[in-house]
Amino acid sequence: MSPPTQLASRSFRGILLLTGSTAGQAVVSILFLAVLARLLDPTAFGMITAAQVITLLGDSFCRLGLGPALVQRQNVESRHIVTAWQTTMLLGVATATAMIVGRYQLEALFRIDGLADLLLPLALVFPLRASCVVAEALAQKHFRFGVIGGSQAASYFLGYGGCGIAAAYMGAGVWSLVVAQLAQPAIRTLILSMQVPHAKRGSLDIKSLRELLPLGLDVTAVELLSYIANQGDKFVGGRWLGAAALGAYGRAYQLTAAPALGFALIVDKILFPVLAAVQDQPERLRQAYGSVQTALGIITLPASVLLCLLAPEIIQIVLGKGWESAIVPLQWLAAGTFLRTGYKLSGTLARALGQTRAVVRYQAVYAIAVPSLSFALLPWGVNGLAFGVMLALVLEYLLLTRLSARLTQTTLLGALASALPGVGLAALIGLPAWITADALRALSLQALPIVLLSPLPGILLAGLVALLMRRRLQSSRFYQTMRSGLSRKRKKT
Repeated sequence: MSPPTQLASRSFRGILLLTGSTAGQAVVSILFLAVLARLLDPTAFGMITAAQVITLLGDSFCRLGLGPALVQRQNVESRHIVTAWQTTMLLGVATATAMIVGRYQLEALFRIDGLADLLLPLALVFPLRASCVVAEALAQKHFRFGVIGGSQAASYFLGYGGCGIAAAYMGAGVWSLVVAQLAQPAIRTLILSMQVPHAKRGSLDIKSLRELLPLGLDVTAVELLSYIANQGDKFVGGRWLGAAALGAYGRAYQLTAAPALGFALIVDKILFPVLAAVQDQPERLRQAYGSVQTALGIITLPASVLLCLLAPEIIQIVLGKGWESAIVPLQWLAAGTFLRTGYKLSGTLARALGQTRAVVRYQAVYAIAVPSLSFALLPWGVNGLAFGVMLALVLEYLLLTRLSARLTQTTLLGALASALPGVGLAALIGLPAWITADALRALSLQALPIVLLSPLPGILLAGLVALLMRRRLQSSRFYQTMRSGLSRKRKKT
């Protein structure tokens, strides 16, 4: 097997491994959400969403980009590991203290009564999350994706599902979501500490910190801009539309954009160390980027089409009655799934090639666009928030894909063409699903049969087309990459 194919297939195997974990978590999260949506009202979800907007900002300061700096640095010594861990822990404690002191000011900023009470215990998430930054970075650096995926899944199942749902059943209300937010990082830290032990004792070495900080600060700048882009719509919604509206919007986001971001983070964790290792080999970079872009299109575009078509039934099944205001936001956010994962992929490529400053510039454009468009479309409520995010995603995807085309020495049209197989598959599945869904609704069927039956004709049609075109598909570069990745995985098992 040629080196380019080895790189792409290794990336593909990693994506398969963590995607399996994330897909399982996504399915279970829908089940958990279905239970919690019947135990808690939109206001409770809106309050915890506002609290998450605040804690996610603190996370960027706690990490300071030291995890990615360890991953990219070729020669990592014990002094770098100790210094990174001690620095993140100190920052975690400092951030927690700052949030405790300023919690009433943050409540006034969001105009949500009772938010300060939630922020007091939630301050613990900062030292908890900071304590596993180095362990996760070392697992990523050594391609131990099973450990990363396993810790994510276990912490979510036990923390959010076990602790959160149990507390909700006991009548804890919004505090059940606080329990879930604290249990998840605690469990994940415990697992990573056991699976990826590393040195923690020693003096904080200023020289080592200086060696890690240049990239770390660049990464932090990107994360802060990404934070504004990903949370700006929620801040606008919470401050000007209220907790109940934010709760409805946040659940639509949880069903669409959050899984897309989770998948994009998986791609980042896998591709960043792989691409950083071969940053001086354009052909390998080009093939890896094109293969992953194709895979993203095939996975996300058909799913987006189905989510848009079946949004009313999905909201009814998952959230139940009283959540109808989440339908249109779900459709708009679902439409941007591929764009969200695609621009994240391009950002990973650019950072792996040391082009972090370019990513910062484009991320700044996106960070301005999201809250600005969300605010401009406030007269349309949560529907306007979601549409504003969609417009910003189109802009960011085109900007970063253009950057990736330049870095991989190809054209913008060539980079965009990598997604065409996903577009074709989405059309093959989506059009029959649209016709079938309308016919089933005319028969006044329940939501669940409509969701289960509507995709079937399109899936059968796509399978028939794939069978008729099997020889052409088998000769494609993407198929060869996928096949080599799977076969190598079987040999290892």
